[in-house]
Amino acid sequence: MASQVDELVEYYANLLIIQYNSKEKATAEVSLIVRGLLADLVYLDAQNAYDLDTAIGVQLDILGKYIGALRGFNKYDFPRGVFAFTDDLEVRSGVFDKDKRGFFDVDNPIEGETFTGEKKLNVLFLNDDDYRLLLKLKIITNNTVASRGELDNNLFEVFGDGAVLTFEGVMEIAYTIKSEFQDIFIAAEQQGFFPSPAGVKFSFSVI
Repeated sequence: MASQVDELVEYYANLLIIQYNSKEKATAEVSLIVRGLLADLVYLDAQNAYDLDTAIGVQLDILGKYIGALRGFNKYDFPRGVFAFTDDLEVRSGVFDKDKRGFFDVDNPIEGETFTGEKKLNVLFLNDDDYRLLLKLKIITNNTVASRGELDNNLFEVFGDGAVLTFEGVMEIAYTIKSEFQDIFIAAEQQGFFPSPAGVKFSFSVI
């Protein structure tokens, strides 16, 4: 940064007309004025501070207000063992979650898990890296026309193979999300935005 300032100072000092070009005081005065105007290019630092890829902390929060996505989200915690329905694969494998208790029927498994019992609602906040991805997801939602190709390309650019989109039917799409991105998509769902065609129902599952 300093060398860039020095180059600009030298450039403007060399613009002095010939009768002042060799005068030390004239050169010094121009250099002083130019350095004051450039202010060590601090204005460039302020501009770069709100680059989505490099912004941190409060800078990201400010960007979030403009983009329309919040850092905080709600997530349930289960402090005690809970009642659950266990699916067929878990029964046959003989591997059970030690905190899970419930009924199962090998011949008629109930898909997924239905919890009842004690649960606690926590308000959590995404760290900077995850919040940055949430903001990019919101930008996709704000700007996409939601064609299949555009959605696939935009999601891959942000999440790589960590978020895969499939069309489940005429009016329904499903996201398959890697666990490392789970909190991001929970926050997006709670705030009511997912990249999807207008009027199309969306859902996501975690792997």
